[in-house]
Amino acid sequence: MGINDLRTGLLVQHTTPRGTDLYQVSTVHPHGAALQWVYSRARGGQDGYLPSRTSVVMFSNREIDRHLRPASTQMANRFQAALDSRRAEVEA
Repeated sequence: MGINDLRTGLLVQHTTPRGTDLYQVSTVHPHGAALQWVYSRARGGQDGYLPSRTSVVMFSNREIDRHLRPASTQMANRFQAALDSRRAEVEA
């Protein structure tokens, strides 16, 4: 994935040895992008979680090329299910 593939609102994945984080693209700049951390799933775990406090991370073009990829349908669906669950808790 490259900087030219990013657009505001796009969901992307970053996988590390501890698990997979889901980010949403906030802004794109010529030398990188700001992404908001929105969801995580631990390595080997089926359940993910929404961060208690959101954070925005700056990724350089090099990091984008090496570490980010478009979000899988499965990861995006898990994120949506977590959002729906959180909304149901608030409404109850």
